[in-house]
Amino acid sequence: MHGYELMNELAGRMGDRYRPSPGSIYPAVSALAAEGLVDASDHGGKKVYSLTSVGSDALATRLEELARIEEDLGVRLSDGSADAALARFSRRARELAPRVEAARFEATLDDTIASLEGLVKEEQ
Repeated sequence: MHGYELMNELAGRMGDRYRPSPGSIYPAVSALAAEGLVDASDHGGKKVYSLTSVGSDALATRLEELARIEEDLGVRLSDGSADAALARFSRRARELAPRVEAARFEATLDDTIASLEGLVKEEQ
């Protein structure tokens, strides 16, 4: 995406909580590019940014942190990947585990897995 697409995407995901400006987006993507996390290329006179393999790896190692931020803000910033959803699930499950009797907690997790297995069977 180019900078204004990034601003619009982030604004859409944040709702009324935050409206990014060029003064916040462009320094941020410049810093990400300097770290090798994103690449900038010219497409039709616009600088377009894309995630590098290093950036993808860095994001994968920070999914738990992203899950915490999403939960704190009440927004969904991640890309909808299974890894991001699992990070959110894991974070919430770890927070709830001490408040539920252990056997019931484990049984609920087993039921969740069984439900997911049922989805796989439906889609085959």
